[in-house]
Amino acid sequence: MVKSEIAYKGRAVESLQNFETVKYFAAESHELNEYSGFIKVWQGNKVRSERTLAALNACQKIVICLGVTAVMYVSVAMVAQGVSRTTVFVCARACTANEASAGGAHRCAGGS
Repeated sequence: MVKSEIAYKGRAVESLQNFETVKYFAAESHELNEYSGFIKVWQGNKVRSERTLAALNACQKIVICLGVTAVMYVSVAMVAQGVSRTTVFVCARACTANEASAGGAHRCAGGS
C-alpha cells in the first residue's frame, strides 16, 4: 500500500509540475487516465489492507474471549472443588475483565 501511495502522490506532483507541457501537447486525457490508474491501484491496496486488519482484529478478539473463558472455568472449578476460596475467583474475574477491556496484563500485576 505504501508503494502505491508513493507512486500516485509522485505522479500527482509530476503532473502539477509539468502542467504547461501537458496543456501544450493536449495530453490531459492521457494524464487523467494514467493518474486514475494509480489511484485505483492505491484504493485496491487500501481496501485489502483494511480487510486484513479487520480479520486480524476479529481473530484477536476471539483469542481473548477464549482465554477469558478458560481462566473463568479454571477458577470456578477450583472454587467448586474447595481448592481455593471465592476471593481467587473474584481476583481472576477482575483481572480478566481488565485484560479484555484494556488489553494490558501488566495492570493485573499492579504495574503502571
